[in-house]
Formats: sequence, C-alpha cells, structure tokens
Amino acid sequence: MYIKKIDINIGMESKSFSFDWGMNLIYSKGNSVGKTTLMRLLLHGFGYSIPETKGFPLDESVSTKMDLVRDSKEISIERHKDFAVVEIGEDKYDFSLPTEHLDLMGLLVNTNDRYILDNLLGVFYFDQDKGWTLLNRGKVIGNNRFNIEEFISGLNDSNETKQLIQKRDTLTHQINKYKSVFEITKYRSKVMEENKDFIFDNRIEQLLSMRKSLVYERDIYKREVKELKAVESENKGFIEYIEKMRITLRVGDELIDVNKENIDGFEDYSQIINTKISLVKNNLSRIERNIEEIDSEIKESKENYDFEEEFALYQQEIKEIEIDQVQVEKIIDSLRAQKRDINRLIKSRLNMSNEAVTKMSSNVLLYCERLGIKKYIDTRKTLFTSDLSSLSGRILSQMVFAYKLSYIKEFSRVFNIQLPIIIDSPRNNEITEENADKMFDLLSVEFGSHQIIVSSVYQFNRFSMNTISIKEYLMEDSN
Repeated sequence: MYIKKIDINIGMESKSFSFDWGMNLIYSKGNSVGKTTLMRLLLHGFGYSIPETKGFPLDESVSTKMDLVRDSKEISIERHKDFAVVEIGEDKYDFSLPTEHLDLMGLLVNTNDRYILDNLLGVFYFDQDKGWTLLNRGKVIGNNRFNIEEFISGLNDSNETKQLIQKRDTLTHQINKYKSVFEITKYRSKVMEENKDFIFDNRIEQLLSMRKSLVYERDIYKREVKELKAVESENKGFIEYIEKMRITLRVGDELIDVNKENIDGFEDYSQIINTKISLVKNNLSRIERNIEEIDSEIKESKENYDFEEEFALYQQEIKEIEIDQVQVEKIIDSLRAQKRDINRLIKSRLNMSNEAVTKMSSNVLLYCERLGIKKYIDTRKTLFTSDLSSLSGRILSQMVFAYKLSYIKEFSRVFNIQLPIIIDSPRNNEITEENADKMFDLLSVEFGSHQIIVSSVYQFNRFSMNTISIKEYLMEDSN
C-alpha cells in the first residue's frame, strides 16, 4: 500500500502533494516551515487523532483527501474533522471519528484484530520527538500508544494471550484508581498533621443551611394559610347558601329567619379563623424577610469570594474522609504483584514456539549488525528489553530504527501488506551522515517494496528520492 497524493484544504487555500511509490523526501533548508505538519496531515488523513502543529490548527476549516493504492486497487479517504469517507472502487464507507477509527484502519489493512489496529501507528510511523526513543512500549504521538506484547498477540492470533492482556489492563486500571485514592489519604494525613485543632466555619455554608430550613418552614406556613382560607371560603359559602334557602324556625308562635347573626357560634368561629390566618401571615412575612436578608448576605459573600476560605473548606472535607491508608497501600501492592505475575506469564506464552517472536528477534539482530550496534543488544530479552538507560542518543535511535523495521517486516509477512514507512527527522539525536546512510542502505535493501516518506532539513544525495520542497510555508504557491 502506498500514498499517491494528498489534497489539503484550509479555508480558501488548497494544495496537493504527490508521492512516488519508492523513496520520498519532504525537504526544507530550515525548520518550522511545515514539514512535520505535512507528515501529521498524512496521519490525519488516515483518521488518526494527532496533535496540531503550531500555526496549523486541525479545526473545521481543514479537510483532506488522500489517494492510496493497495493491491492495484485505487482507494480514497476524504476527511473533514470527525467524519471520514473511504471509497474502494465503487464501494463507499462512512466512519465517525475517533469512535470508528479502528474500523477504518481495519478496512485498509484487511484485519479486525484490535491488538494489531491499536498498535499499527507505532509500527510504520517515526515521530520526530517520541518516535526515536520508543523501542517496544510507550507513546507514539498524542494518545496513540504501542505495546510489543499486544502487537505480537495480534500477529500470533492467540486468544489465551489476549485474555491475559485484558486481565493485565484491568489490573492496571484498578491500580490507577487505588493510587488516586492513596494520594488522597496521603494528603489527608498531611492536612490532619498541619491542622490538628483547626475547625472550619464557613459562613456561606451556614447561610445556605439556614435558608434551606427557612424555605421549608415558609412552605409549611403557605400550606396552612391556603388550608385556612379554604375553610373560611367554605364557611362563607355555607352561610350564603342557608340565607338563600330562606329557612325559618318556629319558636312558640314566632317564625325566625335563620342567618349568620342567629346561628350560635358562627361569628366566633369565623373570627377565630380570621385571627389564625393573620397570625400565620405575620409569621410568613417574617420568614420571607429573613430569606431576603440571607440571600443578600450570600450575594455579598460571593462577590467577596475568598480563595483561601474556599481552600480551607476543601481541606476540612478532606479531613472528614475516612480511608485506611495502610489498607489501600496493601491493595496496591497486591494488585501490582498480580500484574507482575501476569506479565511474566504473557512473556512466557509469547516466547513459546512463537514464529513472530523468532522472526522479529532474528531481524532485530540482523539490522543492528548492519547498523554496527549489535553489541548493545541484550540477546536474553531482545524484543522484551526495558533497559534503555545505558544507551546513548545515537545508539538508542538506531536501535529503535532496527526494532521498528522488524515490526514492519513481520506485519508484511503475516498480512501480506507493505505499509508506507513514514519517518520524521531521521537525523535527530546525534545521527551523523554516515549513520543516516547506513539506515537508508538498510531501507533500500530490506524494504524496497515499501513506500518511504522522510522529512528532513538534510538531503540524502546517495539515494534516489522524489523531493517535495517547502520554502517558507506549507500552503505556499508552488510556482
């Protein structure tokens, strides 16, 4: 698979860059003119989430269209922010990014193995910063990572190993959670030590608590007024109904009309209801005045916000958290021990009659020998080494180069796809012209069937390359 062309549109500007199937050099005499931006736009075109470069934000104004060739088939990927469309012949596929990015890459390289797809960028891309120190585990660029055990598990298609890796990832997540809790317990101990007799009194908290109680009391009084008025209204309606009926009572020889004046106790009862309503209303008015005063004080307190006071409240809340620091530390130690055991088991399984491990280890030794650094290899661990502290900048960079080429070679063997090899600034970290020539000799001999895209302020005159020159600005007029 190789990249034929990328079309870049940013606002009203547009530009196309064409690439050859063999070696390509993105060149400029100085730095900060757009070489790395173009390299990252290629990754952006593949759907990856990558950091922006200074002066070139990957926002709504940017869109790309990349033309590829795989197995003689024309492929195009159009991307605008978080949406990508892939066309292969007459077939069209839509992808929402980053959610469906693995599906997009799986379509391009003919696999749905998550462990391969998660680690693929670390196989074919050398970042100008992290790319030359990433040997077998770590960050490729942005939040994209590489892990050798996961990659080998994908190559080998071992379900048992994948299950162990999943267990290890779960343990890692649990360890991180408990580490966060442990940090809180450490801080709590410090706060307790420094503020043994400190009792925090936060006025706003008090006011809010008082207001809550008053609002509750106010609602009770409102309901009581409503109920009393309902009784008052019912009594009034009753007496009006009686008077309309013109009911009379015979007392001896005399007929007496029934009304509110001669119903025994009616006036007294009505007076009691009115008095009760007045009392409740007075209480209600008092409470509402208190609420207004509290609201006014809260507003004034917020306008005079004191960070130190707020931080003191935070410390008080920390003090009130009850966590056993010793127990948390024991849990973390136990989880770490389980993780170490699983890591040993993963490495053991990957080393048992594993063709991918054998071939990659062999290629690492071969490539390091051609680069003149074989003596620095720990042949007991090879692929799984983690001791990089003893390696100098130049030796580490060349070793990273050898390791990653072995990953590319094995991926090509297993999946029968030649990925483009994208290399940003190969002469970083004390790499001399002689060392760089050895690296490009290795590319020419071992990876002649791959497209190679390099960005550099150096020209590699010994090698035939399609050169893309940038003078001052990536989107400059080529004329």
